[in-house]
Amino acid sequence: MIKNNFPNIKIWHLIVSFSLVLIGLISQQFVSKSNTNTKYTLNKEKIETILKEKNILLKGTLKQLTENYKTDAKQTQEWFYSQGKNIYNEKEIGYFLYDKNNLKFWTTNDISVPTSTNISFFDNKLLNLPNGWYLCQTSSADNFFIVGLARIKKDYSYENHLIKNSFAKDFDLTHDAVISREEIQGSTKIDIDDTGSSFYLSIKTNKNINKVKFSFYNFLCIFNMLNLVIFVLLFTIFLSNKIKIILLLNPIFYAILILVLRYISLKYNYTASFNDFRLFSPELFAESFWLQSLGDYIINVILFLSFAILVFFNYKIDLDSNFPKPIKVIFSISLASIMFLSGLFISTLMFGLVWNSSMTFSFENILALDIYSLIGTLIIFLIILSFVLIFIKLFKVFKNVLNFWYLVISLFVLCSLYLIFAETTKLSFYDNLVFAFLFFLAWSSLAFVMLKSKTNYFFSVGIIIIFAFLISEHFSRLSDKKEIETFKVLTYNLAAEKDVGAEFFIKESFYDLMNDEKLVEHLKNKNYDKIENAVSSEFFNNRYFNKYEIQITMCEKEDSLLIEPDLVSVDCFEFFREQINEYGIIIPSTNFYFLDNHNGRISYLGEIRFQENDSTAINIYVELNSKIFSEGLGYPEILLDEKLLVKKTARSYNHAKYNKSRLITSKGDYKYPFAIASDTNDTAEYKLFKKDSYIHFQYRPDSDNLIIISKPYSQYSRQLVSFSYIFLFLFVVFNLMWLFSKMRTANFWKGVSLKVKIQSWFIIILVVSLLITGSIAMRFIIEGYKEKQSEAMLDKLISVAVELEYSIGQKKAINYEDVHYLNNLLIKLSNVFYIDINLYDLNGILLSTSRADLFDKGLKARYIDANAYSELLMKNAGTVIVDEKIDEIDYMSVYIPFRNYNNEIIAYLNLPYFARQNEFAEEISNFVLAFSNIFLFLILISVIVGVFISRQLTRPLALVQEKIRQMDINKKAEKIVYTKNDELGGLIREYNKKVDELTESANKLAQSEREMAWREMAKQIAHEIKNPLTPMKLSVQYLERAYDLKDENWEQTYKKVSKTLIEQIDILSAIASEFSNFAKMPASKKEVIDIVEVIKNSIQLFENTEDIDFEFKENLKSKGFVYADKEQMLRVFTNLIKNGIQAIPKERMGLIKIEISSSDKNYIIKVIDNGTGISEQMIPKIFQPNFTTKSGGMGLGLSMVKSLLTSNNATIYFETEENIGTIFIIEIPMYNENNF
Repeated sequence: MIKNNFPNIKIWHLIVSFSLVLIGLISQQFVSKSNTNTKYTLNKEKIETILKEKNILLKGTLKQLTENYKTDAKQTQEWFYSQGKNIYNEKEIGYFLYDKNNLKFWTTNDISVPTSTNISFFDNKLLNLPNGWYLCQTSSADNFFIVGLARIKKDYSYENHLIKNSFAKDFDLTHDAVISREEIQGSTKIDIDDTGSSFYLSIKTNKNINKVKFSFYNFLCIFNMLNLVIFVLLFTIFLSNKIKIILLLNPIFYAILILVLRYISLKYNYTASFNDFRLFSPELFAESFWLQSLGDYIINVILFLSFAILVFFNYKIDLDSNFPKPIKVIFSISLASIMFLSGLFISTLMFGLVWNSSMTFSFENILALDIYSLIGTLIIFLIILSFVLIFIKLFKVFKNVLNFWYLVISLFVLCSLYLIFAETTKLSFYDNLVFAFLFFLAWSSLAFVMLKSKTNYFFSVGIIIIFAFLISEHFSRLSDKKEIETFKVLTYNLAAEKDVGAEFFIKESFYDLMNDEKLVEHLKNKNYDKIENAVSSEFFNNRYFNKYEIQITMCEKEDSLLIEPDLVSVDCFEFFREQINEYGIIIPSTNFYFLDNHNGRISYLGEIRFQENDSTAINIYVELNSKIFSEGLGYPEILLDEKLLVKKTARSYNHAKYNKSRLITSKGDYKYPFAIASDTNDTAEYKLFKKDSYIHFQYRPDSDNLIIISKPYSQYSRQLVSFSYIFLFLFVVFNLMWLFSKMRTANFWKGVSLKVKIQSWFIIILVVSLLITGSIAMRFIIEGYKEKQSEAMLDKLISVAVELEYSIGQKKAINYEDVHYLNNLLIKLSNVFYIDINLYDLNGILLSTSRADLFDKGLKARYIDANAYSELLMKNAGTVIVDEKIDEIDYMSVYIPFRNYNNEIIAYLNLPYFARQNEFAEEISNFVLAFSNIFLFLILISVIVGVFISRQLTRPLALVQEKIRQMDINKKAEKIVYTKNDELGGLIREYNKKVDELTESANKLAQSEREMAWREMAKQIAHEIKNPLTPMKLSVQYLERAYDLKDENWEQTYKKVSKTLIEQIDILSAIASEFSNFAKMPASKKEVIDIVEVIKNSIQLFENTEDIDFEFKENLKSKGFVYADKEQMLRVFTNLIKNGIQAIPKERMGLIKIEISSSDKNYIIKVIDNGTGISEQMIPKIFQPNFTTKSGGMGLGLSMVKSLLTSNNATIYFETEENIGTIFIIEIPMYNENNF
């Protein structure tokens, strides 16, 4: 029997839905035409309006500052270092005051302006500084002038993943829009103000120059997709209600329509408006036509989930349980095959998601996961949820056709066959084994819950644990496989021995050397010492080259070299030219070469040529060879162009290089041996092995060189990390759904059950407590980390100050003539303490630095941070720690006054600390990991304890509720046994007392009802009999009187009285007949009937009874025809079934079986229940009239059954066993024309 669970969809529902689709499509088309090419065009009016507003603000502020400085310089200074800083942070506007052409006050050091200049430098309303373009306004008076700069665009000379060019927020433009002073083809003129000042904006690429925002057109796209899905769903339901075949196949019909629509949308790129969003970028993920991006993946998964929900809430099919064994085997194997294929499908999707994306699914560092990794994980969750919903529905529909053990065995066989024939190119046999086992366990558990037990909270949590293990294991193993491929790329890059950072700075150094006029002068004069100093200082002043050994050689004609170890003399020019010709790979735009000599070290050779005439030729050769040492922290990547950065680098791993079994370089925490034993048998190009709790990947490019990449490894801890996060997510989602369902089914607005409230509050209180505890702990960790870093910085600062004091403490003042010496000194100290050092004069202007590149490239201005300067200068602070930033990079910076031997402040010492920010992220990640595992453990404990406590507390209440629910006036109520003397004990004692009172009252009421019924009947009979007796008495008395008086008319009187008596006796007989007719059964109307149909009709009357299952077994070769009264036989089976149901205890799942078979001439019908049975003392009385085991009723049920069967030539008897059940057996003759 098929029951439609769908609402009745009317035609007007379809019309409204389709109208919304049409309106959306028309609106989308209209918006599309009106917005044609808008993303590639500039909003000139908007930009000029913003510039106008900024001009007004600048002029007003500058005017006020000028007047204030004239009257109160100190108050103006305070404004610069307090309010002025806030204005820059909020509006990206900086103000700078020059007094006598020297910078005196400033609001920010993020804008790099000259420290000494005149006002003419700022004459142009559009100012191009080293780090960007600015709208400029000035105000001057007397000997000072003030400059206001409003940022238009950050425009560094290079970009990388740490610093990006970008427009100010209010312009809503991307960095692809280019600013220029001169008009170029396709540019747009932007007027700065009314004076004619202007600049030009042009499009550098064909990309969107406007910031990507969620537009109304994007909203229409989503709106239309949703409307189409809703229309298809309504259309499917509408057809299901009208056409029965569609009702049976509506999921397939819906799936076909959705697939067609999805194919059309992909074919014609319906989601093209989303292409500028990274979610829809193929750089993030791309696999196939159906999975062109992560955004398309999400759409597909949502559509699949809608299909699963349609299946889940679809029609209800009631299948008969009387299926032969082969059918059950076929259905079980078929469903097992579908479940197995779904597991393969999920595994393939997970493989594609990991392998064909740039996302990471490594959960060890939770902070490294971006939003797209979380979306990818959510996609897998939704796919598994969809399949679970589908299988739950299939289990419900085909429950009577499925056999649990057939299904599990089939699933096991399929998983075994998969292990035998599966390819091991992508995943190893062990990986496939784990995958197959977990899927087998997951689907088998789901089948057990659906087929062998009732769904409950603990089983559900168990299934969630299995699926969490499944997802975490699969993600971990796939990520490991992908990481091995990454290892191959990294080791290959390391084997190439190039240093992109070195090559970047070599280009700069080469350019500086070629344009160094002093070097040319030294070459002309052949001043070799100064030549060597000039060349060496160019490299030694750059800290990046500290990891290189630098050798400078000058060659003239006929010079020769002695080559070690044999001291062979070779021509100088020829030696270096041979090196270049044989190994050299030129660095573009330079005369430097990378030497690909495979010596295990990174080597560069530079050639600087100088030739004044034909007879004079001097070549300077610069050799750079990487030192044999263990690398510490590398040069900050903020100073490197992203074009020179390899996307996948080895910076996250430990690695080492060996040449001829000898360690050349190493990096990281792992202690690589200085020499390794050579193994002639170890010739594999790639090798993976584990050692010392590390996993090592080895690459051997040739017989002499060996590259090893290593990382800490613990397979179980990694999987535990992944499992913790995934289970927590699934557990929270499940509990929300569970709580919602409980509230919904319990009519939450009227109150949920006490058990649910206790469990819910127990879990909620624990979760909230843990979250609060975690938040507080996180705050302490952050504060502790900052405090620890501050202490470390102060320690280094004091050490640097001591060293500086030793070198320059004798000076009364530091002059700019000492800058060269100071630079070398700070670089040397920086190498020792491995930290950057800046020194500012008393006016806050940079004197010297160990990291000149930061200032040369405009990343920071050459003056001190305004907040720090305010604390040092105005508040005389001894130590100042401030948070600074370069673009979006936050870092800590500490300042102290630097004093000489006379305790006089002669400078301000600064240590910026941005080299170890990744340590903070790692510490936070470790805390989150530890807290998550503790959270997971406590959550599981809380669930178990919460459920246990709630059950213990509410079990007596539930028992009272159940007993009250079972209480029946026709049965004896049972007492509750509870021995504890608490509040619940008092409640139960009162309940038991009321049970006794109720039983006594019920018995009295039943007895009273019986007596009253018989009394009323007796009164009625007496009254009816009394009426004819009175005239009879009078007639007899009259006859006696006549006899005594010897009446002459005696005979006549006798006859008359006799007649009267006869009439009265006839009346009494009639009265008796009336009462007899009232009490006796109606006359039978026998006919040929099918006894099987009668039984089925009886079962249908009770089939919706709660907690009762019915089974009907028919073992007949033909129709079951009998000659009997159909209504009476229906009453027989109705009474027997009803008695069977009433005999089953409420706490027991009821089962009523009816079996019919045939003997020689009779049909044997058995009505079997699993009730309480009949006690021995009641067996003889069971068919007696007026006997009943109930507290109410007349006791006529079974007596009437026996009477009806007897009147239809049938017999009845029974078999019973206490607490097992009763079998009533009926034998009724078969119909035969010869017998009737």
